[in-house]
Amino acid sequence: NMTDSLKSWKEMGYKNNGLATYRILVNKSPSIKELGLYLSDVYSSYKLYVNGELINGIGNPDSNNDFNEYNVISDYHFFSSPGISLEIIIHVFNSQYHLGGMLKPPILTTTSALQQKKDISLATSVFLTASLLVMSLIFFIFYVTKTDLDLYRIHISEPTRLGMISYAVF
Repeated sequence: NMTDSLKSWKEMGYKNNGLATYRILVNKSPSIKELGLYLSDVYSSYKLYVNGELINGIGNPDSNNDFNEYNVISDYHFFSSPGISLEIIIHVFNSQYHLGGMLKPPILTTTSALQQKKDISLATSVFLTASLLVMSLIFFIFYVTKTDLDLYRIHISEPTRLGMISYAVF
């Protein structure tokens, strides 16, 4: 069971560094030809193979010394797969981080569903970044104009004031 093996190597009683291979066999409908695979929280380098073909990778998990940076990798992969069987192999290598391996199961779905997940993730990141930028600009304007920002002068109930402060801190 894939989810049973998705703990950090340390949690499973192994060293936190080393090399592991995850193999997933899938039977799919022959009408589904375009697929997407989302890998989340892979520590710290990997290579992804689908039906024996190298799809992508970060670092070099086949060598112990070629990739000594700490990385937590989450990545989207799109590929074609005619036929009904699918073999996914993920080689993972970790040399630096205190956790090793894959901590979340990969998500295998259609290309359109994975593209939608990717678009939502990007839109959320853009929204949060823009929100932080707007808040920083507001406080910069208050600083430059020397306007006092005293929330107690504004007649707002305590729960609302607490909510505003909590949102600003977030």
